[in-house]
Parts: sequence; C-alpha cells; structure tokens
Amino acid sequence: MQSGLRAPKDIICKVQLAQILSASFLEKLPTSGESLRYCQSMQQWRRDRSKLILPNTNDLQKWVDQKHSSFLVTESSTSQAAKDFFVELLQVIQEARLPVLWALRFADYWGSDLTCIGILRMLVLQALQINPDVLMTGSNPITMTHLREAIDEADWLSILDRALQGVQQIYVVLDADLLSHVTNHNRYLATRWIEGFPRTITGTVVKLFVSRYGADEGYASRNWDSGGWATNPK
Repeated sequence: MQSGLRAPKDIICKVQLAQILSASFLEKLPTSGESLRYCQSMQQWRRDRSKLILPNTNDLQKWVDQKHSSFLVTESSTSQAAKDFFVELLQVIQEARLPVLWALRFADYWGSDLTCIGILRMLVLQALQINPDVLMTGSNPITMTHLREAIDEADWLSILDRALQGVQQIYVVLDADLLSHVTNHNRYLATRWIEGFPRTITGTVVKLFVSRYGADEGYASRNWDSGGWATNPK
C-alpha cells in the first residue's frame, strides 16, 4: 500500500520540478551538467597540466568527519591546476554517491550578467533535483511562488536551507573564476559572501570547497573560528 501511495507523489514531484526548471526567470542559468561538461572539456583540451597539490588524505578525512559546517580552502601550484583539481574532486564525490552541489564556469561566463544571487539559484535548482521531496513534504513545501518572490541573497539562502531539508551533509564546490566574476574580482567580498552558508543553512552540515584564488585567506584567518575552516597542506 505504501508503494502505491508513493507513486503519485513521485509523479507530482517530477511535474513540479519540471515546471521549476523550465521557468522563464531561471532559463538563462546554465544547468549543472552544462557547466561540468564545459570544465571537463577544457581540462581534456589542455595537454600540459600543472602539478596538483593534493590534500593529505588523513587530514581531509578528519575535515570531512567533522559534524559541523566548514570550509576547505584548497591550494594548487597555479589557478589552472586549481580548476582541474575541482573537476577531479567532483568526479570523486559523484563516484562515491555523495550529495554535492556546484557552481562552475560555463561557456562565455565572463560576458554574462550572473550575480551571487544567480549562483544561489543554480545551487537551489540542483538541491531540488537531489531532494525533490521538499516540493511536497513539510509544513511549508517549496513552491514556484516562493522562488518568484525571493528577491535577495538572504531569501535564496533560506530557500537553499529548505531545499536541503533531510539531507544530513552536503558538499558544495565553488569555482574561483565564477566567484571572482560575480564579486568584481574582490576576494574579500567573495569570502564574506560564502560566510552566509553555515549561518543560514542550519539543518544540513555544509562542506564547502573553494580555491585560495577565490578566497581571502587573511580575512578567514582573522575572523573565522579555527574549527570552521582549513587549508589543504602543500
């Protein structure tokens, strides 16, 4: 009987999700698959790749096992190596079947009018695809109306928090070039922006990866709790 009740619910969720993904005010955003394929193609096109500085496995495992939201600022020999590392990192997380959201470069992103709100919208759409039950469950399910009425970063972070309801831990990968583009190449603003994730997303442990090329490590060392962020060792 339970499986019989589940089927109509799944159908309704799929219909609602399809409507959201095709909404006109979201249609200019690149899909998660589109941006990942673009970065993968750029990685494959480059023959002479820079050496990657990979995290110490034990240190990385300790960071992952921490039961609170935190950031990992990755270090690489060049900004190009950092981009390649994030592509490989995403593949590892996906192969492990762990929930992950990402905001990566896409074709001609530098000519787009994408903003920080745009990145949050991208993450929300991915979260809804991972966790479509939030379109039906809870006292206040997410609807198209909620998405249309969201006007600022706080609204979209709040929706992202709701979209992750029931997900115990989520990985988030943010591309340094994209962060730089939406913050006018200001690492301080980018770092202040990502602070909003653990402050707003309280029901899910967020493990956020960002390259040092996209973050202000000086600000982080002065203002973030030592248990809330880490750098991968050289």
